[in-house]
Amino acid sequence: MSEKFSWIPILLSGVMLLEPYYAILRNIEVPVLFTSELYVLPLVSLIIFAKKILKDRFCKVTHRLQWGVLIIVSMLLVQDGLASNTVYDALIVGTLSLASVLAGTFYRIKSYFFVGSGVLLLNVMLQTRPYGGNLPWWAYLLLTGSLLISIASYNEWQKQKTSKGEETLLSQWKDSIARKLKEWQ
Repeated sequence: MSEKFSWIPILLSGVMLLEPYYAILRNIEVPVLFTSELYVLPLVSLIIFAKKILKDRFCKVTHRLQWGVLIIVSMLLVQDGLASNTVYDALIVGTLSLASVLAGTFYRIKSYFFVGSGVLLLNVMLQTRPYGGNLPWWAYLLLTGSLLISIASYNEWQKQKTSKGEETLLSQWKDSIARKLKEWQ
């Protein structure tokens, strides 16, 4: 076999390793709490393995595949957490999403960072939803008024800065973040 197609048997062997894993998983007693995590997380390890094997061969395809796998896995885990509606599932989803954010930051991979951030924010919003309606009416008015005053003040400040030809701090910060994210995978 030529050097050009030498990655195919290695990738197929990695895929075939999932069969013994799932056979063992079907034959052992697994707590219900961890069942969905144990079934879907090997897909993430498979995409990591595929990216290592393929290296620079199919960059666009593997990046899109990685985004797709991460989004599907995170949706399945969030769905499992919502279906059981336990604190333990919320902790598991939160821990996995925090690990994804940290791995994305450490290894500079956008897909892990953004998917992990989205799931973490969704988890926080879903877990704190019951507490939102317990604020008094004047607290909502105070928060909304403060937000509107802040937005109006910022817009006025930005108009003054741009009329003088200066660049605002927020636009400098936004540009530096955009430059750093372009360096990530």
